[in-house]
Amino acid sequence: MRYITSLELENFQCHARTLLTFSPGLNVIVGPSDQGKTAIIRALRWVLYNEPRGSDFVRVGAESCRVTVTFDDGTRITREKGPRTNRYVIEKDGERREFNAVTPEVEREVRAAHGMTPLVLDEDREIKLHLGGQLEAPFLLDEPGTLRAKALSQIVGVHIIDAAIRDVLADEGRAAREEADLGRDISAWEEKLARYDDLPAQEEAVRRAEALLSRVQGQRERADRLRELKKSWERAREDGERLKRLLRLLEALPRAEELTQRAETLLARYARLRELLARWHENNSRRAHWERVAAGLAGTPRVEGLLEGAADLLARWQKLRELRSRLAQVRERIGKAAAERDQARGRERELGSRYGQLLLRLGRCPTCGAAITPDQVPAILAEICGGGR
Repeated sequence: MRYITSLELENFQCHARTLLTFSPGLNVIVGPSDQGKTAIIRALRWVLYNEPRGSDFVRVGAESCRVTVTFDDGTRITREKGPRTNRYVIEKDGERREFNAVTPEVEREVRAAHGMTPLVLDEDREIKLHLGGQLEAPFLLDEPGTLRAKALSQIVGVHIIDAAIRDVLADEGRAAREEADLGRDISAWEEKLARYDDLPAQEEAVRRAEALLSRVQGQRERADRLRELKKSWERAREDGERLKRLLRLLEALPRAEELTQRAETLLARYARLRELLARWHENNSRRAHWERVAAGLAGTPRVEGLLEGAADLLARWQKLRELRSRLAQVRERIGKAAAERDQARGRERELGSRYGQLLLRLGRCPTCGAAITPDQVPAILAEICGGGR
């Protein structure tokens, strides 16, 4: 059983600072009247139950007061009141907790700390058996007999048995009423359920319908899958047709390569003919010069030799004119070949780009069916288009 080992009052009513120590068992406080014995009881009530309220108990001339109660298990409860302070401090097992004295949880925490819980008789009446005021009769002797009986039953626990008996009787009455109500409900439901005697047959029909529905659902899913496969097959077939057309177009690549080679040969010949043309212009200029010289030397024996040279130059000039005509034809053919070559290369690039896009869409080789990655497409196009020309 716990007991208070000390009580310390600071600036509480007439006590500037008073420390009382107690021993187990009976402790008696004696002294002349009006010396603060009642204030000690009031201080205990203030720290244990936060009563009375207000600040009238602060010693005259002081701003704040404090009361500390220490129990034999080491628990310390301190109540402080001042201009800016109104709190409880609970210390136990090295733990310190502070509470605002006006918060709702302070009474629960303080009462749990000291264990001196008031005896609750009803909703608006409780008795603090551990403390008594001045001139109060000992242990409820001045209370009515019904109140004393209720308090004693609360103390020994008889009220629990009485409450249990009342609850049992109430439960029995409630159970009897519920049983009668349930009996009527059962009869009513039995009459309603009689209309559903054919439920087993309907349940069997529902099971058969569910089985058929499951089969129909499976067939529907299969049909949806087949439609998707058909669409994929049609897309693959269209892609295959496009690839075939592209391959047919790519068959013209060798012809384009041949034209390119011919154009390159013609370009070489064109360069040679330009060189010959330059030489022809030079010879033509020389021929005109020698014709003028021959006219000035006409009738002389030397002229005959010059005329023979002039005849030779004339023959060479005629040959150069013929070469010039052929050069014009070659230039025309080279222009046409270059245009065809440029057109073939443009077509080749266009077909190669389309073929690469189709390969990327298909993701596999249309000839062998092997998988093709995007990194392999440029190498395939370079190989088909002649090494990337």
